[in-house]
Amino acid sequence: TFRKLRFQGKGSVALLAERSVHTVAVQLACLHSGFTLLPMDPAWPLGLVREILRSARPGLLLADQQAVFDELGLQAQRPSRHQLLCAEHPDPLGISPCASGEPPAYVIYTSGSTGEPKGVAVSRRALLAHALGAAAAYELRDEDRVLQFTAPGFDVAFEECIPTLASGGSLVERTGQMVEDLREFLRHVDRQAVTVLNIPSAFFHLLMEHMKEGAESMPRSVRL
Repeated sequence: TFRKLRFQGKGSVALLAERSVHTVAVQLACLHSGFTLLPMDPAWPLGLVREILRSARPGLLLADQQAVFDELGLQAQRPSRHQLLCAEHPDPLGISPCASGEPPAYVIYTSGSTGEPKGVAVSRRALLAHALGAAAAYELRDEDRVLQFTAPGFDVAFEECIPTLASGGSLVERTGQMVEDLREFLRHVDRQAVTVLNIPSAFFHLLMEHMKEGAESMPRSVRL
């Protein structure tokens, strides 16, 4: 897609989309092409999205909803044979390179202690070191099937995706119904033969209470 758009040079790509195979593809494309990924959560208020875009000044915005561009006042185009909508942003990249001179792998915005959005840049070397460390710690293998639970705007999504794919494993997408119905969560994990769950502690505790009350057990496929 980047080739088709003729988007050349170093810069950042903002991503505002629900988790899907497309968001993972964009994640890998940015790493491969030397772009910095700026992932955002579609559930964030539009004002927060607008403030982050103003602060980071990405060269390209990818989104899965036409309404996003209408609300932000941006012109959208749909590349052929691709389901993500794209729009060029007029301002240059506003993120400084890492100390190594390489563009960051990604930038995550957090409120920090000030209550204002603040971008934190993560270098490619840091991401690589973390991916190798996580793959070794979790003993990921090519037969593993890892649940992709976290929203793209949270950097745990990188921990779910990069080590898994680098180890030859498969990602299993979480559905919206899985967080609303814990019984459905366990059923989906069982149906998809998920072997590794990397889920937030708050959700984990809810799941344990649900299993205890309903006398349900973790699907046999789960090893970690």
